[in-house]
Amino acid sequence: MDVDPVSLKFFQPGLFDTEQGTAGVIELFPKVWGAAEGLTDPDVNNRRMGLECIVELNAARYLPLIAYLLCTRLNDPDLDFRGRIVIAIAQLFSPGENGENTAQLIKHVLKHHLSQMDANDIYSLLEVAEHDPAADKRVALLIKTCPKAGEHLSTLMIDRSKPIAIRNQAVCMIGRIGYVDALPVVERLAAKLEARVNGQQMMPFTQPENSDEVKLLPAVLSTQEILRAP
Repeated sequence: MDVDPVSLKFFQPGLFDTEQGTAGVIELFPKVWGAAEGLTDPDVNNRRMGLECIVELNAARYLPLIAYLLCTRLNDPDLDFRGRIVIAIAQLFSPGENGENTAQLIKHVLKHHLSQMDANDIYSLLEVAEHDPAADKRVALLIKTCPKAGEHLSTLMIDRSKPIAIRNQAVCMIGRIGYVDALPVVERLAAKLEARVNGQQMMPFTQPENSDEVKLLPAVLSTQEILRAP
């Protein structure tokens, strides 16, 4: 049965931006729909194939629902796949290979969803950056879309229950994005770690609790310097 784009848009407002100008976008719906189902499949291999299809069809640049579905996979349990999702979303903020721009409605959907990320979502993105250092810039692009990201990063940075590697990523991300409001927290952590290092130097025979935490000091001092810079 042929799909009437006018009636489709009427009954599902905002899900399909059919006026944004790709010829034949309606004809892509069967493939896109199948790819979207794959994106939510329990089997990670099917999720990967679904994502590859979406990227190949450039569907997320024109279909708000697909852009939204990509955002829902930012805490996917498979870290490699999560990294691919980060790449796919980050690419939507820049022109495509053929110079095509992402529709404004899609950018609105992305920014709205990313702006509501909580500390757990930020943690998931930091895991991607830790897993793949090349993803650092893309992760920063997504994180800075969230107005409360600086607060979430500060919380993660000082949370002793979190892995040192992720806390270190939080510190570095604060400096990379430039969350000046986080400076007091960074300064307190720097002072505490420096005192601990000095204490260890004076009593090298002791092994204080959470001694691994001093590994954060280089990144903390670097971030402190960045945030203090005029």
